[in-house]
Amino acid sequence: MNEEDRSYSLNYPGVTFIFDIPDSCESIKAMDLPFTLSDGTTPVAKRIYIYHGPAFDQAIVKTLGKSDYYFEEVYVPISKSTIEKVTFKDQNVSLAFGQSTQDVLCELGPPQDQMAKESDKMGIHRSEETLKSSDDYFWNYFSLGIDLVFDGVLHVLKKIIFHSNYMGHYMMNRYAKCNFKFENGITHKSTWPEVLEAFGQPLGPPVIYNREDNPFGTTSFHGYDGILFEVLPNKHIASVTLWN
Repeated sequence: MNEEDRSYSLNYPGVTFIFDIPDSCESIKAMDLPFTLSDGTTPVAKRIYIYHGPAFDQAIVKTLGKSDYYFEEVYVPISKSTIEKVTFKDQNVSLAFGQSTQDVLCELGPPQDQMAKESDKMGIHRSEETLKSSDDYFWNYFSLGIDLVFDGVLHVLKKIIFHSNYMGHYMMNRYAKCNFKFENGITHKSTWPEVLEAFGQPLGPPVIYNREDNPFGTTSFHGYDGILFEVLPNKHIASVTLWN
């Protein structure tokens, strides 16, 4: 409560809302907040502060770790016949296919979560025998918008997944948006027609994926050599999977 400029604040972890107290209102005690005006409405917020720290007047500058580089550019060179690595521009580190889990830990830090692979949209590219013997697992970097898939036997990096976090995808807001950029200009903002113009026609017909718990409808997977695009019904790119 600030009597001098006739305002009051509502405080939550990391965010503070500032409201004006109308001149028509008499002095209001902090215990009365929030309150309702005589016309039945409530005061309108005039400022919002977002910060890191226990309170607005105790905000601190957070030291970034390797998993905190939100929206840094992830560059994908495609000048060769196969994709060999991706580069995180701000951190100045690269991940290459075939790297061990220890190498990835040194470059990118520990994941925020990990899990065993439940299903493989890339199964059309692999034999049934290989699928049965696979114990591959995911490392999830939610704040970077990526998943890393490791071979369950050799424990080396075999796939990288970028998430675009578009509204209308069943995993919306589970990952931050990954700011990926291919050498030919394709980014998280590109649409499927733009991908077709840059890469040409995919290797075959799309694989349609429909989850029973997905209220937004199906997505389709389109494959190229070493690249798989997941496309939303509105033609935006939901995710990109890379492998070597």
